Amino acid sequence: MLKLLKTLAVKYFSDEEAVVLFLILVASLLAVIFLGRMLAPVIAALIVAFILQGLVGKLKAVGVPHLLAVIGVFLFFLGALVSFIFGMLPLIWSQVSALAIELPRMIRATQRYLEVLPQEYPQLVSIEEVNALFQQLTAEVGKVTQWLVSISLESIPNVVALLIYLILVPILVFFFLKDRDSILQFLGRLLPANRPLMNTIWDEMNLQFANYVRGKALEILIVGIVTYVSFTLLGLNYSLLLALLVGISVVIPYIGAAVVT
Repeated sequence: MLKLLKTLAVKYFSDEEAVVLFLILVASLLAVIFLGRMLAPVIAALIVAFILQGLVGKLKAVGVPHLLAVIGVFLFFLGALVSFIFGMLPLIWSQVSALAIELPRMIRATQRYLEVLPQEYPQLVSIEEVNALFQQLTAEVGKVTQWLVSISLESIPNVVALLIYLILVPILVFFFLKDRDSILQFLGRLLPANRPLMNTIWDEMNLQFANYVRGKALEILIVGIVTYVSFTLLGLNYSLLLALLVGISVVIPYIGAAVVT
């Protein structure tokens, strides 16, 4: 057994690059597990900067200087963020509140409809099944109501944390975009000079992850806009709230759509 462990250690950990890569992965995992809440603004800023870096790269490719490209993309991001906070967010919250107020009436209407089913289709639906379904529906609505109440009770500390995030994250996004090359060079000096494996993994992950994240962000935006326009033209209530949920649902294929439905 000891001989086997020694053989594995020599095979996989005699290479300095492999050891450093293993330690980086372990340290990153531990940081997310134990410091995830503290590092949330940094992680959020990294994700946003990673998405926006594609726009910066396209502007630089047509001859725009790096700093001007960063400023232009950052102003676009800032404008979108402000529009969402002061434009969409109040509408979404008002629709959530209206839906919560409307729930009792919807439950009563559903109850009246369910009570008719055993009389109209006794061979398909029994009174016991209707009662069980109504009890389950009432329980789910109670959970939603409790969740809304808990949000209201915890709103003050959440608002303070949100204000901090709204200030800190955009600042971090700007500096991550502006100093991206300097940050990568600094991190590169901490790694072994000869690191072909790390370079290969980084290039592959950067390409695949960039395509996935930017593609998924674009998909959320397109699906959300198309859904909102469609629901609005159909005169559906809570169109903005439903469009937001449908847009977010594409993050998890199939399962997300089923949950939102």
